[in-house]
Amino acid sequence: MLAMRRQGSAMMHDYDAGTMHGSGSWVTLLVGFLLFLALIWLAVYWIARATSPPSTRPLSRPAAPAPRDVLDLRLARGEITPEEYGATTRLLDRSA
Repeated sequence: MLAMRRQGSAMMHDYDAGTMHGSGSWVTLLVGFLLFLALIWLAVYWIARATSPPSTRPLSRPAAPAPRDVLDLRLARGEITPEEYGATTRLLDRSA
């Protein structure tokens, strides 16, 4: 009888190791579920981007203003005098 119990115990242990109750199987299920959720999220994101209108935001930064434009703005604001403006424009014309 004791031998039968031992044999039955061994059989149950072998049977259990082949089912989903083995060690580490919950980790596999969790990782698989998280991957499944990530795929769903990516599909929703891709569909939303494909069906939404293009963004009005420019893709790159606007270009820096030209030196002459900066000089014109400074004169308009009163930061420089007309004499300084004339001298600086002559310098810009020489360097260009």
